[in-house]
Amino acid sequence: MVPKFSGAMNPQRLIKSLPNIRPKSLVPFETPISSQISTLRATARLLFPSNYNIKFSQFIGSNRLSKTPFTSLDLKQLSHSLDFEATRYHCDPLGGYLFVNFGLDGSSYKNTAVVFPDGVLVTWFMDRDQEAQIAKWILKTTINCASLSPTRGKRTEAITVDQFLSSELSESINVSELNEDTTGSQLANGGDSIMLTRFESERSNDILAVSMALASAVRMNVIEAYLQEHISFGHNEISKLLQRMNNWKLSRVSETIFKSEQLVHNWRYFLTQNGVDDVPDCLWDYGELDKLYEQVMKNFDVHKRFNDINTDLTYYSEFLATCGEHVRHKYSSRLEKIIIGIIAIEAGIALRHLLIDMFGENNSDAVGIVPVVSDTQ
Repeated sequence: MVPKFSGAMNPQRLIKSLPNIRPKSLVPFETPISSQISTLRATARLLFPSNYNIKFSQFIGSNRLSKTPFTSLDLKQLSHSLDFEATRYHCDPLGGYLFVNFGLDGSSYKNTAVVFPDGVLVTWFMDRDQEAQIAKWILKTTINCASLSPTRGKRTEAITVDQFLSSELSESINVSELNEDTTGSQLANGGDSIMLTRFESERSNDILAVSMALASAVRMNVIEAYLQEHISFGHNEISKLLQRMNNWKLSRVSETIFKSEQLVHNWRYFLTQNGVDDVPDCLWDYGELDKLYEQVMKNFDVHKRFNDINTDLTYYSEFLATCGEHVRHKYSSRLEKIIIGIIAIEAGIALRHLLIDMFGENNSDAVGIVPVVSDTQ
C-alpha cells in the first residue's frame, strides 16, 4: 500500500511572502514522469457545463446569484474513494482542488489528474480510455456518495462520458521533453506545449498551476458558448417583437426587454463573483507559479476573452436600453393618443350639448309664437 499524504497548506496571507522565505509545497509529494509514457498531453474538460449557464445557476436558495457553482463536487468525500494501490492524492484543505497520481503499481506513477469543485477535470499523460475511466469514476462516486452541494436534489446537467470526451469546449496542451537548461517549467514552441521542470520536487506544483490555468480556459469556453447563445436568442426574439409591435400591444415587448436586462445584470454579477480570470488565492505566495499560471492564461487569451465578454454584455445592454427607450416612446405616444381621444370625446359631448342648447331654444321660441284670437270676434 502506498502511503497517503495529507500535508496541510499554510493559511493564505494578505501579502506575498518574502523572497528569502520559501512557502510550503502545495502538493506534498513528487510527480515523476516515466519513460514509458506515450501520451504527453494535458487536457481539461468540464463535467457539469450548467455550472456556467445562468438559466440554471442564477437563483439558488434566495433571490441572489450563488457565489458557488450550481453543482459542487465534495472533493474530500471524493478522495475517500482513492484508497487503492498505486495512488497518491492530496486534497486542498480549503476544498479548492484534488491532485491525484495514478499508476499501475506501488512505485510507478504514470498518470495525473486534477479535479476542481465545479467539475473541471484536467488529465495528464492519459489516453482517451483512461480519461473516460476517470470521468466515470468521478460521476459514479459523486452519485453514490450524494455529494452534490449546495443544491442537492435540484436540477443538474452532467454530460455523458462520450460527450465529455468529444466536447469541443475542451482545452489541451502538449508536454514536450523535460527542461534541462532552466530550473522552472515554461511554455515552448510558441505556446503549443509546456516544458516541465526536471526537478521532481517542483513538478507537482507546476502541474497544479498549469491545470488551474487550463481549467480557467475551459470555463471561459463554456461561458462564451452560453453567453453567445443567450445574446443571439435574445437579440432575435426582441427584434421580431419590435417588428410586430403596435401601440396597443407593448406589454410583451416591455416584459421581454426587462427579463433580458435582468439576465445581463446576472451575467455581470456571476462573472464578478466567480472571478474567472483572477489568479487563484493559493498561488499568491508562489511567485514562480504565479508567473507560470499567467503565461498559460495569456497563451489561451483568457484575460482578453474575459474583457471581450464584458464588452459584448455592454453592447447588448446598450441595445436593450435603446429598445426600452423606443418602447417607452411608444407608451408615451399611446398615452398621448388616448388623452387626445378623451379630449376629442369630451369636446364632442360639449359641442353636442351646445348645439342642443342653441337649437333647442330656437325651436321653443318658434313653438311659443301662437296667433291670438280676439274674443270679440
